[in-house]
Amino acid sequence: MQGDIVYLKLVTGEDIVAYVDVADDEYILIHQPIQFFTYNTPEGAVVRSAKWIPFSKETDLVLRARHVILLLKPTKDIRDYYLEILDILEQNENPESEEQQEAEDYIRALFERYSNTSITVH
Repeated sequence: MQGDIVYLKLVTGEDIVAYVDVADDEYILIHQPIQFFTYNTPEGAVVRSAKWIPFSKETDLVLRARHVILLLKPTKDIRDYYLEILDILEQNENPESEEQQEAEDYIRALFERYSNTSITVH
């Protein structure tokens, strides 16, 4: 894949993980952005994800740098989770029923694995 995997915190509060090809003072070119959501549940915090722009097949997007608060390397766990999500999205575009079910089971297991029960949201 192209570029580095980065975590972007946008001025809107959105948490995005994506490949970044080019970044300068004005624009950032990202590829395959995935938005991450953190929810507090009775069992602890849970991380969920979705395509950042779900109603388009475009995977290359240009952001204005002024809309980005932070641009950092994500942790290894989030990086691995991001790569798994991309694999699952690719499989869903070319579905094979048994493999698709295995992928859905795997993503549920990832949600449980990356749940953090020590975080409380106030």
